[in-house]
Amino acid sequence: MKNLRDIIEKAHSIETQAAYDYTFGLSRLQALGYSYKELQDSLKTIAVETIIHKHLVEGLLNAVKELEKMDQTIASMEEREPIKPEELTPQTKALLKRFAERHLEIERDMIETYTKLAEAADHPVIKELAKQLAENEKQHHAKFAEMIRNL
Repeated sequence: MKNLRDIIEKAHSIETQAAYDYTFGLSRLQALGYSYKELQDSLKTIAVETIIHKHLVEGLLNAVKELEKMDQTIASMEEREPIKPEELTPQTKALLKRFAERHLEIERDMIETYTKLAEAADHPVIKELAKQLAENEKQHHAKFAEMIRNL
């Protein structure tokens, strides 16, 4: 995970600098009184996308940091003897089923929200990301549905 974190940190640093440079470049053109439409339009498009990239990579970095903490928790859980499904008490099964049902509802809401975002987004990067997130939430939904069937 460390190597991944290093790569993401480097990407974030590059995107942050690039976003600043593109924004600064646009303001310099304006301050100098230039009005070169093609260059301005290209710079604006690149600047907007770079700002989006910067924030997406920042989110990835935060996610990796959180996952590193979660890995520690999971590692300590894996030291224990695993419980077989037939060893679960009816109360535990009911609790797990309620948990899965609740998250099935959350996943449904997320699918709907990301689908709406994809439909509403004008920017292709945001539109495509929203579509991918909706697909990922559909996978989560399927896993929770399977858990419920197995309980």
